[in-house]
Amino acid sequence: MDAKDHYLEFLKLLQFPDAREVKPYLVRACGRFGVTEQDLRRCCEKYLPQYFHMELSGVKALLRLYVREWIGYERLWEEPCVKIYYNVPGTNTGMYWLRESLREAGLHAEVCTPDLVAMVVLYGIIGLEEKLAASNGCRHCGVNLMRGLLIEKQMVPCPDIRWSYGLLCNEAPKQDAMLEDEEPKTIHILVHKPAKSGCQEEHLRRQIEHGFARIRERYQIGENEALYKKLKMKRFMLAMRREQILRFLNRTAEFVIGNEEVGLIETLLLASFRTDLDEIAELLAELLKEMQDRVSEKKARRPMKYRYAVYYTPVCNPKYAKIMEDYGIGLLNHTAFASTAVAIQGKNPLEDMAIECMGMLIGKDLVEEAGKICGIIEKNHLDGLVLGMFPFDRWMGALQNLLQKIVEERTGKHVMMYETDFWNQEVFTGDRMESVVETLVLSREA
Repeated sequence: MDAKDHYLEFLKLLQFPDAREVKPYLVRACGRFGVTEQDLRRCCEKYLPQYFHMELSGVKALLRLYVREWIGYERLWEEPCVKIYYNVPGTNTGMYWLRESLREAGLHAEVCTPDLVAMVVLYGIIGLEEKLAASNGCRHCGVNLMRGLLIEKQMVPCPDIRWSYGLLCNEAPKQDAMLEDEEPKTIHILVHKPAKSGCQEEHLRRQIEHGFARIRERYQIGENEALYKKLKMKRFMLAMRREQILRFLNRTAEFVIGNEEVGLIETLLLASFRTDLDEIAELLAELLKEMQDRVSEKKARRPMKYRYAVYYTPVCNPKYAKIMEDYGIGLLNHTAFASTAVAIQGKNPLEDMAIECMGMLIGKDLVEEAGKICGIIEKNHLDGLVLGMFPFDRWMGALQNLLQKIVEERTGKHVMMYETDFWNQEVFTGDRMESVVETLVLSREA
């Protein structure tokens, strides 16, 4: 008979300093999301050691950040606060500013990205194999399905504000329309860009201004520009830590950490967490120091034979990242949400939020996006690009073949097109992918 407390073992493996205090919330979260104690046992004994560099305390801290955020949704049921749910892709700078503006007005407020974080924790970290099933959701996209499921099954409380960006996905706005029926008391803000490229920034600015005007009808918040600049700088420091890690991996050409960890680091710039940005940036600084120490101590590591840019590593499916890693392919620079925006570029925070959205590569038209990707490949001396994570989406899926053609013609570098489901909700055949990757490596070594 197994006498171990696998809830506690899971928390201790991830080095939760407050494991016993957190455990009741973990038990509740697991019950709400259908995670069993045996799932956690398998996660601790097999899944995490197989797919993550668990010898690094910094990697455990990165996983702990995501798991703590997911467990923390249980506290939202008992804490009286203004709950802001924000869905990616978009600018999380503005969402942190909204949270801090509410706090400045004397209100307890939290901003979360529960759909994305839940998908990452359940499928990317714990390793659940059972797929989602919900009546109120768009079938194709796992994260949109999760957004519907969270409310339909009461996995998280209804938000007071739901801020949604329709910058990339044509299913996200449809999901929002469904959620409005489920959340009649919620302020629903949907920001999307028009098809006509010439007026996109102005269009976004007006929508963002309208969104904040609606929020001010209920909450008496100001427009503290100094506070926005402070948060923008904090996010910039986080982006710099991420850049330092990527440069280090590119320079050493060794898997000091793996492709999956890099994907989770990239996601920190998209999602919103209850943890302060300073603390997240410090986490990455400590991880980088640990990586540097391992290289200087010449600890055994696998070489990174090839370094590729990638649209976005499927963080909900570590098998994908691990297969690439096993064949020596590093997935370094993520292009989908790459941005060069740093300083305050607008006349005010709301205008800057619009500019920051349009500064992301997904905010560009196809030709400009392809040009920026080519620049990333050339600047970092990468061996190519990996695409194919979102074939189910009518926008992204339709454009990826054109993107492949442009990048190959301009750079002369290989673009690997392997169609899979980023959210790990469709059938993934590891053997098939391994065969494709093996063929790619053999062709490069011939």
